[in-house]
Amino acid sequence: MDPSPYPPVERGPHNHIGVAPSTYKGVLYRSMLEARVARWVDMHFPVWLYESGPNLLGIESARTLDGLFYGYQLDVGRYRPDFWLPSVRTFLEVKGDMGCHTLARPIELARRAAPQGIQVIVVTRGKGVRFDLYAPCGRDLVPATFARCSACGSRYFHAGGPTDCRACGVASFTGGLSSAPPKEESR
Repeated sequence: MDPSPYPPVERGPHNHIGVAPSTYKGVLYRSMLEARVARWVDMHFPVWLYESGPNLLGIESARTLDGLFYGYQLDVGRYRPDFWLPSVRTFLEVKGDMGCHTLARPIELARRAAPQGIQVIVVTRGKGVRFDLYAPCGRDLVPATFARCSACGSRYFHAGGPTDCRACGVASFTGGLSSAPPKEESR
C-alpha cells in the first residue's frame, strides 16, 4: 500500500507522565502510539471514529450536556475506547503499557458488548514498527491477527478459532496481514 497520501505523524512535547501527545491530520492524539495507530487505521478502514462509539444495549453511555459521547459507564468505571470501526463492529484500545490495572475496562466492555456482535481489540507497541494485537478472552488477552476476507476483501481482526468475516459474515479466515504501519516519511 502506498503510504504517500497519508501524512506523517507529528510528535508533540512530552507531558507530565512521559507521553508525547501527537498530531495526525490535524487531530491531537493522547500519544505518539495512538497517532501511529490512527494513521494505520486510516489506511485500512474508510470510516472510523476517535474516542467515540455507538449506543450499546444494556450499557449506559456517558454524554456531555450537549450530547457528545464521553464514554460508557461500566462496573469498573467510565471508559472511552480509543477507536470505533463501524464496518467491522470493533473497538480498538491502544495501550503502551500492558499493566493489568489498565486492562479492566476494555475487558469488561468486550464481555458486555460481545452479545451484540461487537469486538474489542487491544493494540500495543510491538517489535520494530509493528503493533501487537490482542483480544479479551475471559480475564485474559489472546493474540489477535489482522485478516482479510477472501470473499469480500474487507479487513477485520481474527482472535483465534473459526471466525466469520466481521463485514460480510462468510467464514473466510485466510491468514494475517501485517500490522506494521507505513514507514514515516523522513523530514
